[in-house]
Amino acid sequence: MAMLKGAIFVASIFCAYTAFAQTSQQLNYCKALTSTYRTAVGSGATPMQRLEAATVECATNPVGSIPVLERGLKEMKVELPPRA
Repeated sequence: MAMLKGAIFVASIFCAYTAFAQTSQQLNYCKALTSTYRTAVGSGATPMQRLEAATVECATNPVGSIPVLERGLKEMKVELPPRA
């Protein structure tokens, strides 16, 4: 029984670490997409309202913001930054 409790504890720590790592990677990629978008707009590309909103939400919702930013940058014909 103690061995099972230990295995459950280790599994929960591993899952929490994995979730944090994914969130950190997603946040970094979202920030890179935001930077790419800002550079494109600074170079004369027309700002898009939905992309502006996605850049604001990036810090709190990278999972939802990433696809919006990727799609918008592709529409703008801007090269996406590499995923880490």
